[in-house]
Amino acid sequence: MNNFSLHSYFKKQYLEEAYQNFPTPDKIQISYTDPGFRFYGMYLFKDGKRFAKISFDDRATKVLKNLGIDMEIPRGYDTAVLDKIVDELKEKGIDADHDAAMDVS
Repeated sequence: MNNFSLHSYFKKQYLEEAYQNFPTPDKIQISYTDPGFRFYGMYLFKDGKRFAKISFDDRATKVLKNLGIDMEIPRGYDTAVLDKIVDELKEKGIDADHDAAMDVS
């Protein structure tokens, strides 16, 4: 128990509950960096307003799982996987798209 952090434990528990309690978004935008093509963020929108930005791919995957999509957000820009994710989101009535347009240079 030398490496146990109460702060980390409660933070992880809080984040898991927060992802489960998000309202169902009506739009999701998944962005990757250019250059580099690395995951940058997942933006969640409701009624035309952004209510969350998920900055880590593992957390974005949890959001997908909570929406009933059993796929992982790729770390790199994989259009085949992202197209499948977008298709599944659209089947659930959620407008979705992905891009590699975040210029971090």
